[in-house]
Amino acid sequence: MAEPADIDGGYSVSLIVQKDFDKKFLCSLCGKVLREPIQSFCGHRFCKGCIDKVLKSEQQMKCPQCQQEGIGEEEYSVLRGDQMYPDNAVKREMSRIKVQCLNTGCSWQGLFKDYEDHASQCQFQLSQCPQCGFSVSHFELEEHKTKTCPKRPVICKHCGQPSTNAELSEHSKVCPKHPLKCEQCKTKKIPRDRLKDHQDNECPNRKWTCPADGQLVEGSRFQKHVEESAGNHLVFAMRQGDNINQRVAQLEERINTLSGSETLLLARQLQSTADKVNQIEQIVGNLASRPMSDPITHSGIQGQHVASGEIQMRVRQLEVKTDTFEGIVTTLHRDIEQCITTLETIDRQRKVDKEMIESNERKIRSLERTLALKDMTIMDLEARIQSLEYASYDGILLWRIPEFSKHRLEAQRGKTLSIYSPAFYTSRTGYKMCIRLYPNGDGMGKGSHMSIFFVLMRGPYDALLSWPFMQRVTFMLIDQNNREHVIDSFRPDPASSSFKRPTSDMNIASGCPLFIPHKRLDDASYGYIKEDSMFIKTVVDIANLTPLNDNKKLPDVSSTKKHSG
Repeated sequence: MAEPADIDGGYSVSLIVQKDFDKKFLCSLCGKVLREPIQSFCGHRFCKGCIDKVLKSEQQMKCPQCQQEGIGEEEYSVLRGDQMYPDNAVKREMSRIKVQCLNTGCSWQGLFKDYEDHASQCQFQLSQCPQCGFSVSHFELEEHKTKTCPKRPVICKHCGQPSTNAELSEHSKVCPKHPLKCEQCKTKKIPRDRLKDHQDNECPNRKWTCPADGQLVEGSRFQKHVEESAGNHLVFAMRQGDNINQRVAQLEERINTLSGSETLLLARQLQSTADKVNQIEQIVGNLASRPMSDPITHSGIQGQHVASGEIQMRVRQLEVKTDTFEGIVTTLHRDIEQCITTLETIDRQRKVDKEMIESNERKIRSLERTLALKDMTIMDLEARIQSLEYASYDGILLWRIPEFSKHRLEAQRGKTLSIYSPAFYTSRTGYKMCIRLYPNGDGMGKGSHMSIFFVLMRGPYDALLSWPFMQRVTFMLIDQNNREHVIDSFRPDPASSSFKRPTSDMNIASGCPLFIPHKRLDDASYGYIKEDSMFIKTVVDIANLTPLNDNKKLPDVSSTKKHSG
């Protein structure tokens, strides 16, 4: 026979309020309170889940209770599926047992028959967070997912990149827009992607490389550095002057090269003309050196005189052309020099304009950052002014909720589950509070009721107030037809963290999850919603509160010792 398997299918024994209950309500396999009791042929009872596991193992096993009683050798002690039947009699007896909820923080007690319904809706039931896997109570799950979950989605406020809260610190180490501090000039809030540009071009304390000796010198000390070694810097300046002169000579050679290439055709023409002039001069010289006694006829002499005149005329024409060509070449040289000068001037002006544009762009980015900061400051001031306009200091808040159908539709779609009222106070120096409304319900009232909760907020005078908060809170949904207002109230639980001194901006909300059913809220015979507006009045009992504190008083100024200078 097989031994009992590791079976755990029943309810915890601590579920039953009465400690000396009948042991027949315990499973003979798992030893816990029966869940769906099944009786075997031997008369002992088991949880349905426990006996199903035994039968699925396909191994014969004797009833552990029979073996304990010493009758395990009988055939009917073997657990068989065809000898099992639901024990409805015990189930009816168990339905009348008084039980309590096992969830931490829940004070529910009732009959066993109602336990399953309560357990399925208990707001203290632990649920696993889908983001981090941590178990929290059902009514805290939404707040945990949006406020305290380490893996909740967040957006980097500097670059807008999505991340998780746990990864945000690592992201800030590489975020291109994360503000950093310049270690040279101590300027703060410089985006990471602009820090190098700031240190290289904008920082007043950035280091310069001295061209004379190669030392790194801070910008504020550069003039003093030059004055301390004026001789070395003067020698460096003289060498730079020589280099400039050499550069000028190179440019002149370049100009000559450019002008020669452009006037190559003219030079060839001049050379051809010079060659012809030399030929004519040789001819003329030969004629002049020939003696007059040469046997030349009259007609021959006359022909030579005619030829000599024509040659001289051609020589003069060539000289005129040569002078013209030389003038043209001189003009071309001058025009080329002017063009090169103009190009160099344009290049220098272009560099100046580029630097000016970059400087203007840096100024524009700086102005844009300044405007963004001012816009954020204005939005914060507007929110504070609006909060002060609606604040009350007598513990009473009359909250008008316009466009209620819009808020309810957003809650049903899961977009915005709740809305907050303006803050109000018990006095000028009293508790700071607000109301949180769930149009589509929360916890036990989700989908069927409108839920309303009271929220304690961190205030400027919390250090002087008594904690925990102990004042009665009353909610009133006003019937605008003045027929039947919906009123509910509660007194805070001193042990609840919701009414202790806030350590964050808001405590966990506490109030009425089943404030008013949707069916009654939508009933046209009542005037809870008119012209798509709703009015909720909240009253905090301040009858036993002093203007500043509950139990403490400020020290008497006259009894304090004066400090003498």
